[in-house]
Amino acid sequence: MTTKEEAPAPPAGGAEAKEPEPRSPIRPNPAQDRSLDALGRRLKALRKARGMTLEAAAAATGMSRAALSKIERGAMSPTYETLLKIADGFAMDVGPLLQGGVQERGAAEVTRADAGGWRRAAHYDHRLIAPGLARRAFGALETEVTATSIEDYAEWSRHESEDLFYVLSGRVALYLEGREPIDLGVGDAVQFDGRLAHAVVALPDEAAPEGRPRARILWISAPGG
Repeated sequence: MTTKEEAPAPPAGGAEAKEPEPRSPIRPNPAQDRSLDALGRRLKALRKARGMTLEAAAAATGMSRAALSKIERGAMSPTYETLLKIADGFAMDVGPLLQGGVQERGAAEVTRADAGGWRRAAHYDHRLIAPGLARRAFGALETEVTATSIEDYAEWSRHESEDLFYVLSGRVALYLEGREPIDLGVGDAVQFDGRLAHAVVALPDEAAPEGRPRARILWISAPGG
């Protein structure tokens, strides 16, 4: 655990985040692209079942109309946190957004190391493990943390879930609202209430290429924490 005189508070919002550093190209995964189309159709059906326009859905979720429209058309890959935000706005569990029909009993899907499927977000790159599974009780993501300072965050995340971080490589600092930052190295893990405002940054690592801090974590998030 790092030593600080006072635990940092989450930003109030409105501040501009730093421009992220250039990253390597993101390779697509055809299975995940197909799942995006299915996700878009489910989201549109759920919105219409509630009698909501895109404008009303945007207001309820705190997202832009354009972003919701892109997700519905399968033109944009939402992060797991975005899906949780949509679920909160629709007053529902995130499960129906991820569930693509009836999954056969005993289903299994292997995600290979070189399968691609990486998606880019503001503070990390990630890929969903087993993107083709129709139903899941939790989301598991391999995540490369690219934020290198807590100042990179205009606001911290919070959502209705229980989360677990397991460090695969590098070192990270996990910031939780009202607590001192927690330093985590390879093999370290932390489980926490996702409703706490939180943020994660990569810490300096001598083994990182060109001295750029990068860290990978397995991020497991179960809705309804």
